[in-house]
Amino acid sequence: MRVRGLKFLFVFLGSWPSVDIDYLDEIEHLARRNFNILIMIRHVFFENGETPGDVGERWETAKKGIEPYMDNIIGFYVDEPIWTGKSQEAFHYACQTVRRDFPDRKMVAMLMYDSVLKSGIINTRIKDIDPREYCKYCTDVGFDFYHKWDKDTLIKNISLLSVH
Repeated sequence: MRVRGLKFLFVFLGSWPSVDIDYLDEIEHLARRNFNILIMIRHVFFENGETPGDVGERWETAKKGIEPYMDNIIGFYVDEPIWTGKSQEAFHYACQTVRRDFPDRKMVAMLMYDSVLKSGIINTRIKDIDPREYCKYCTDVGFDFYHKWDKDTLIKNISLLSVH
């Protein structure tokens, strides 16, 4: 796998029970234009925050659908898994499964900033979750920050993140 330039796009894989052909068409369109693609896997691996009983079938269907585009797929991700209530056990299963099947691809968690800091300002349940333990099977972790960015805030946030 090689990363070409900085052309990235996040693509939903579609919702179960099918891998929506519109999403596969979008992936094909992006691959033809040499985009690097991260695939959202929440519809495959989670149902009400837990691992669905038919996850094996879902994952096999998804893998078959994206197989022709693997040269452009640089990884897989879940957006804000803590905030949206994905159990740690289900999240670990998803990450380990993806990494087992695609060891040379990224497994990314995009966390809400509050999840990283465990402040509980937005969601008090987050205080009980250790983001390092939760994301231990990810290759990369990012975060969303919904505040004004300025130099002082950025420096403060970097120092806070290094603690957590």
